Amino acid sequence: MGLCVTQDLDNNCDGDALIEIVRQITEALVWGEQTNHSQFFDFFCEKSIFSDLVHVLSLKKASKKVKLQLLQTLSMLIQNINRKTSVYYILSNNHVNRLMSTNMDFDDEDVLAYYITLMKSLAMRLDNESIKFFFIQHPEPSFPLYIEATKFFSHRDHMVRATVRTITLQVYKIEDPPMRRFVLRHAAEHLP
Repeated sequence: MGLCVTQDLDNNCDGDALIEIVRQITEALVWGEQTNHSQFFDFFCEKSIFSDLVHVLSLKKASKKVKLQLLQTLSMLIQNINRKTSVYYILSNNHVNRLMSTNMDFDDEDVLAYYITLMKSLAMRLDNESIKFFFIQHPEPSFPLYIEATKFFSHRDHMVRATVRTITLQVYKIEDPPMRRFVLRHAAEHLP
C-alpha cells in the first residue's frame, strides 16, 4: 500500500484511485467482521495497513479528498470491528494516539466534522480495560484523545461542542485513578 500511496501522491493526482482502494479495503474488512471471516482483518493486521492509513493521513501532500476518506474509513472501522483481537489491534501500537495528534486543517469544516466523528467513535470504545491504549502513563502522562477533544470545548459549532461533551462524559465514567488525576489536572489548567 505504501508504494501505491507514494505514487498516487507524487503524481499530483487527486487520489481517486487511492480513495477507491481504501473504500474497497473498508468494505471487505467490515463485511469480514460481520460475517465472521477473520482472514480479511488478519491480512490487514499482517500488512500493517492501519499504520499506513494513519501515516497517509499525516502527509501534507495528501489531498483533502484522500484525508476525508481516510477519516471516514477509520471511523467506520472503529465503529464496526467487534472481535476482541481486532479491536485490540486497532487500539494497540500507539496508532490511536498518533492519529489523534495528527495535524490537520481544522478550519475546514469537513475535515473537522470527520475528525470529531472519529474521536467520538474512539471514545465509545473507552472502558476500564481499553483505557490502557488511550492513556499513556510513561515516560510522561498523556491522553491525546482527551487533550485533542478538549481543544474544541468552546468551538463555535454547537454539534462540535456536543460531541466534545459526549467524549468527555465517556472519559469521566472510566475508573482509573492515574487517568482521573491527569484529566482533572488538565481540566483545571486548560479549560475555561
